Amino acid sequence: RKARVGAKNAWFKVVRPQRRMLKELKDKNQLKPHTYRKVYRMIKGNVFRSRAHLNTYLKEKNILEEDKK
Repeated sequence: RKARVGAKNAWFKVVRPQRRMLKELKDKNQLKPHTYRKVYRMIKGNVFRSRAHLNTYLKEKNILEEDKK
């Protein structure tokens, strides 16, 4: 089933962009306090199937803070 792309490489292709996105949100101070580690662990636990799914979760749970401009 994973003959052309190994399971580990498929995992990297999903997890790394999610972690990168989470880090960008943290650096921009758009995450509510004390949520970075919780969401990071959820990413590790394979809860989200894509960046879009992660983004939907963050919006539904009101974890993202509005832009402060």
